[in-house]
Amino acid sequence: MHTARRTRLPPEALAPGVLARTLHAATTNTPLRPGEPLRARLVEFGAGSSWAGPAPDVHREWLVLDGAVRLGDETLQTRDYHVAPSGSAAHRIASEGGALVFLRESAVPARSDDALAEYQRRQHQFDLERQK
Repeated sequence: MHTARRTRLPPEALAPGVLARTLHAATTNTPLRPGEPLRARLVEFGAGSSWAGPAPDVHREWLVLDGAVRLGDETLQTRDYHVAPSGSAAHRIASEGGALVFLRESAVPARSDDALAEYQRRQHQFDLERQK
């Protein structure tokens, strides 16, 4: 288990006016635990700032906590969620008025239909067990 306090995390400049605070980073040379992200960050965009974004070779999940950002052709506002599977195009992220965004980066491989069906079967079984 891990708790991170935003005020205690050192900022990392990603671009002019864009700061990241890493909430979690996977340990190198250690296998990932099931569901563990490679990295989870808070990304703070100052008014009028932009960033090229993370590498497209990872699964990226964005949740806008405050403000609004433009992600490619999409405008995301407070509480909007966007997922970009690994291998999908990377987009520049910009904010006119400033924003706070949660970014989760994972090593999620593409699944075959069989793997997805197996996942859904196991999830259904888990849900049934919890209802007991």
